[in-house]
Amino acid sequence: MSPGNSPIKLTGWILHRLKICHLSQATCEDLVSSLRLNQTLTELDLGLNDLGDPGVLLLCEGLRYPDYKLHTLRLDSCGLTAKACEDLSSILGANQTVTEVFVTNNTLGDTSVWILCRRLRHPCCKLQVLWYEPGNLAVSH
Repeated sequence: MSPGNSPIKLTGWILHRLKICHLSQATCEDLVSSLRLNQTLTELDLGLNDLGDPGVLLLCEGLRYPDYKLHTLRLDSCGLTAKACEDLSSILGANQTVTEVFVTNNTLGDTSVWILCRRLRHPCCKLQVLWYEPGNLAVSH
């Protein structure tokens, strides 16, 4: 967070709709601070933002806490690679409320997506739907 700035409590509605907001890795720390103040948020759409793997790492570090009620996480077209799958996999075992993850139109590769699929075996993982393209592949649990 920038010096002198304090976390701004954004309403759940505003946080829910952050698609195409020109967010980047640099803004993810502030986003995570806002998420900490909105732990009842159930859906977060960050699609079409250039978060990249470092931004998703920050996001995942924030979402590891079990107090979050997030059910749906949309990270479509966010410039993600295989590294992001490792970070996303880590929250699927820690955050027991995430049931849907969307990672379409990223450069993940099938092998990386299987990292997420393997997490389905974790007893705490509640993921039901993993949306990934190319090929309109939807993996359901």
